[in-house]
Amino acid sequence: MSEEKKQPPISTQVSGLGSFLTDTAKEVLSGGQLRATPEEAAARYATCLSCPLFVKMPNRLGVHDGAMRCEKCGCAMGKKVKWKSATCPEGKW
Repeated sequence: MSEEKKQPPISTQVSGLGSFLTDTAKEVLSGGQLRATPEEAAARYATCLSCPLFVKMPNRLGVHDGAMRCEKCGCAMGKKVKWKSATCPEGKW
């Protein structure tokens, strides 16, 4: 039986969230787009699908919500790929 995947440390997730919020605020203040285009989001998600760090794991509360998450940052990638300012922690998009 394989070992259950766990969320990365909370400090890693808070740091990533802080960067995301800063980048999103800059985008808003410069009049940029908040959301990625559907094509951009689909391409990003396709990249995630081929990544070994893209796994099913419980959320921070230990609830199995069915979301596929990045093992490195802990984000639910189905949501993250839709934000223009979001980035892959591995630099893949």
